[in-house]
Amino acid sequence: MSQPIRHSRRSILRAGGMALIAAPHVWSARAQAQEQVLFVNTWGGSWTAAEESAYFKPFTAETGIKVRTVAPVSFAKLKAQVQSRTYEWDVSSAGIVEFAQALNEGLVEPIDKSIVDPAKFPPGNITDFGAAGLTLATCLVYRTDKFPGGGPQSWADFWDVNKFPGARCLFNRSFTSLAFALLADGVPADKLYPMDIDRAFRKLDQIKPHIKVWWTQGNQSQQLIADGEVDMIAMWNARAQELIDRGAPLKIVWNGAENYGGN
Repeated sequence: MSQPIRHSRRSILRAGGMALIAAPHVWSARAQAQEQVLFVNTWGGSWTAAEESAYFKPFTAETGIKVRTVAPVSFAKLKAQVQSRTYEWDVSSAGIVEFAQALNEGLVEPIDKSIVDPAKFPPGNITDFGAAGLTLATCLVYRTDKFPGGGPQSWADFWDVNKFPGARCLFNRSFTSLAFALLADGVPADKLYPMDIDRAFRKLDQIKPHIKVWWTQGNQSQQLIADGEVDMIAMWNARAQELIDRGAPLKIVWNGAENYGGN
């Protein structure tokens, strides 16, 4: 996009700018009045700071188009905006599962491949409706000051409140927590799917009384574990590593991590 004047804002949106996805007709009256501003839905906090450095500032420098961020990412909000045709942003990120759901429900626009060259992406990193922009994991993380002799090393340990007492926290996302419940119940990782939902809920019932918080946003998960409000948590590896880099007494356990990508 070295000649941005030749491309309309709609074209940029349809290109799935900055490895994001665009909702159908996502240009509000406010946006039409500011043709050189792109409103991007992002997860906020350190995630947005990283995107500013890696994506937004270089994009603005090359195209002259400013980027304004709106947080947090929410599939429910994406769907509501498309249905009401009232939009707060133009493009959004999404986890691979949410992206598949958005695609199935017709909530995103196709990429204009006359602008975006698929050959410039690694194999499998671009589809007709989105481009892969991240890979991350939801891991078990515990406070080392709470467990100086070594903390939980598996989801079975996370469920073992006698061996590893303490406040717990899980991600408020059904398929993630149900998968961890099955792993805790002894189901091998390669046998998780198709998921035995009844078995997963029975196992989840065992730990529910010990879950202090069901977190919904990345910033929230960081605050909970950093402040010591919880002693162990299922959280994104990058969020945990950022806290570790700042000196927080945390340990990331990769055993049983949920790995997935995002668009």
